[in-house]
Amino acid sequence: MPLFGPSSKQPIDLTPRTKLKPASSWSGSAEMASPPSATLGGDEMNTSIPVPMQLFAPAEEPIILDIQRTPGVVLGGDEQAELEFQPTEEAAFALIQMIQTPHGTIYDCTLPMAAPPPAATLAPGPDSTSLRFPIHPMMLDRDQPAGGTLGVGEIIGDVVGDMVFKRILQIVKSPFDRAILDTIRRFEDEPRVLAFRDSFQPLEGFEAWRALLPPGEERRVLLFIHGFSSSTKGSSGATFLPQLGAGYDAVLSYDHPTVSHDPLENARNLVAMIPEDLRLSVDIVAHSRGGLVARSLIELLDPVDQFVPQKLITHGSPHRGTRLAEQQRWDRLISIGLTAAEWLTMAAGAAVWIPMTLEYILKAASQGIFALPGISAMAPNSDFLQKLNVSADPATLAGALQSRVRYATVTSAFSAFGISEAGFREAFKAFAAQAFIDAPNDLIVPTASMNAIDIPTSIVPPDRQLRTAVSHFGYFDNEEVIAFMREQLV
Repeated sequence: MPLFGPSSKQPIDLTPRTKLKPASSWSGSAEMASPPSATLGGDEMNTSIPVPMQLFAPAEEPIILDIQRTPGVVLGGDEQAELEFQPTEEAAFALIQMIQTPHGTIYDCTLPMAAPPPAATLAPGPDSTSLRFPIHPMMLDRDQPAGGTLGVGEIIGDVVGDMVFKRILQIVKSPFDRAILDTIRRFEDEPRVLAFRDSFQPLEGFEAWRALLPPGEERRVLLFIHGFSSSTKGSSGATFLPQLGAGYDAVLSYDHPTVSHDPLENARNLVAMIPEDLRLSVDIVAHSRGGLVARSLIELLDPVDQFVPQKLITHGSPHRGTRLAEQQRWDRLISIGLTAAEWLTMAAGAAVWIPMTLEYILKAASQGIFALPGISAMAPNSDFLQKLNVSADPATLAGALQSRVRYATVTSAFSAFGISEAGFREAFKAFAAQAFIDAPNDLIVPTASMNAIDIPTSIVPPDRQLRTAVSHFGYFDNEEVIAFMREQLV
């Protein structure tokens, strides 16, 4: 079992193809584990990811890494720890790290620091290109002050003791898929609208719409639009939405692909499903990326008589984007999604992402493919957001419609102090620091972005804003949020 300490300078050979370069402040040990399937859903160890991986297989035996004291500061000063791997086959590779705290597991996915181009061939043999995977710190500097939200103050401080953190590191591989974009399109569900009766059921065809909402009169509709990598069921829309349905002729929800389509395409597909002879007056409740779909309906599409928005309430929506949608941070996006699935799976109202979707994103990124329009649209400087956030001229039809729609926002500055288990809390704070180091956020979207509709002329007054302290996955499990929606929809 190789041992290392602060004075260790040389990489440690773990296998003929794998070397560990510890951070300069680490003390601990590293050893190979068996069987490799243990980190991929095997029965021998209770260390699997939330759903056993279907697209990736082990490329090497897993590594058990014990760190007996806290690594150095996340924001500089400590040399980056790395795992170097020599591939001998053509494949896409990633590193899955499971950080085991006394009270829960954090999943950290990383891509090679110098990933091969999409069509690259990694020729077998000793001269193959080495892949270097970063190993992120999981504890922080105790000398910094703590703050109240996941901004700089809390992220850098409040470490509890010198804890032992066990990691299991697994290099995984997946065959190249040179048609990965088409594969993702086939995987994602086709867009559909569901109507609530005793449960949510699809509206299939124009006649189903007309039977539910007969032509000839204006019909009031409450519409829910879910967020990234989710669905009506996955975002708990089926649980909370019917509570708000009194006074409406129908309660609807829009399931749609969020990776292979951008929000504007989602909006066009929704309008195309509605018969032109209907007259719907629509209030919209949207979560996360769904807010961008809703604003596309209001601000980017030409007004139509069959769909007339009246009110929009967004929850944690990236109106000015999120840095997690930038391609260099996709591994952070995937990691937070998998960790949240572990942490929140049993929580009522938790809008947990679909793990299989995250696998497809990981596979695309590990091949060096980042042209996924549904994610790219959420990047802060995307063409889509620049177009969306140009204030509409009130003299135009779209501008006049936008000025008539009543916007409201629910924002959050999540605090890890709500996590009672000290070990998991401290590791989680360090983990979150890799995604956000300079601003309050809900783990996915910066708080400031959630209100930034058509800045500098924002159309959301203070009395239509609610600020909470929930995570991105917990808005609809919050009684204050439900009460705010009731108030705004009256």
